[in-house]
Amino acid sequence: MAAKRAKNEDQMNRRRDRISELPDPIIHQILSLVPTKEAARTSVLSKRWRYTWTSISTVKLFDFCFIRERFYESVDECMMSHERDASLNKFRLYTKYLYGKRPLMDNWMNIVAQKNVKELDLHLKPHFKKEFYPLPQALLRLRSLTVVKLENLSLENLPSVSLPSLKLLVLREISKLDDKGLETLLLGCPHLEKLLLDGCDELSNPRVSSSTIKSLEIFLNFKCKYGLVLVDAADLRSFVFNVTSKGSCDRINFSRAASIRNVSFTNYVNFDDNWLEGLISRMPLLQSLALDNCCSLRNIKINCEDLKSLYLRETKECNGENLIINAPNLLSFTYEGMSMLNLSIDAPKVSQVNILISAEASSKAYDIEWYNNLIDFLSNLDCAETLNIHVCSEKALIFPIESRNVRFSPLPSLKNLKVKTHRPVFRKKKMSESLGWVAPSVQTLSIEQEFLRWCCFN
Repeated sequence: MAAKRAKNEDQMNRRRDRISELPDPIIHQILSLVPTKEAARTSVLSKRWRYTWTSISTVKLFDFCFIRERFYESVDECMMSHERDASLNKFRLYTKYLYGKRPLMDNWMNIVAQKNVKELDLHLKPHFKKEFYPLPQALLRLRSLTVVKLENLSLENLPSVSLPSLKLLVLREISKLDDKGLETLLLGCPHLEKLLLDGCDELSNPRVSSSTIKSLEIFLNFKCKYGLVLVDAADLRSFVFNVTSKGSCDRINFSRAASIRNVSFTNYVNFDDNWLEGLISRMPLLQSLALDNCCSLRNIKINCEDLKSLYLRETKECNGENLIINAPNLLSFTYEGMSMLNLSIDAPKVSQVNILISAEASSKAYDIEWYNNLIDFLSNLDCAETLNIHVCSEKALIFPIESRNVRFSPLPSLKNLKVKTHRPVFRKKKMSESLGWVAPSVQTLSIEQEFLRWCCFN
């Protein structure tokens, strides 16, 4: 009898709703991790759960799997159901904007503003071209906001902006944002630390002026045609500038650059060697530099005492390009390209060098001159502790006997060599013999096959 009673108690314990016994803050935290639509479904679990979701501090609404009209109804119900006195830390809304629904959406934004939201993330792609949702002025004067991410909205004729707590501002494909509007926006964000501009094609000569910004990222899509980009940010630490296909920018000017530590340029062609050299000389704290497909450079001189990481990528054949590196504290160097640069490197502390060679796309791949250029290139990298070489084919590293007979080993002191090939290695013995000549003192040698999506550049 006692055993049966114990068994029944055990079964009852298993059926107990242990989740409902959790404290409210824990339940709210759990519900905030899922989309609000899913959180609302928990209302059917029990009386206690019926209204729990209406007081969560994070609202996330996405219409990827919705019929749009039904989605709008669901959002409206959610906003009206949210407890009047409940705070709102995060509000995320991803949907298509229907022009006739503006009053409804204005009402949602009014509720969000009344709840003093801290993080606002809106992605409202217009259903019809050029019919962007204009962000209500109330949200641009919200003292509680610390994070704002806007995509496919309109910011037109900004009369005044007051976002004293804002730290992060992300603007992607914003309509009606001109140079004056950007300046007005930044003036109203006195504590902004990070700014990202992506595809804002109505800017022409944008000026980023701020004494607090530490990180600035600018992405130009095919519609962006910028003249002068002026950066006036005394405390700027990180700068990223990325130009996608057919986007353009005539010139970038830094009023002050002494605090910058990280710089990355991608597909930017409107600067020359002297401009880059002058910019680096004004960045005494520079630690990381990335030059990705900046094909206008021909004689690159990098003289930087604090530089620790250097990345260089070329998607066209180098015709006599020179790279001179004087970086006594450099730790990592990566080069990715079709052919070899004329390299001179003075970096006694460099521990890792990564070389990615897409020889298949070169017009002179695997002729005797190509191999001799590779030998010359590698001979400048004997300072590294570890060398990682990524190639498309084993053929790139099986040096001709005639070259081995007349040339010195390019890496006589190298201890660690790691090779990755895009294609299978069929002549592993020949490849190992060749690499033994390349690095006769090597202590660890590994040869692996790995899919390399960069293997053949377009």
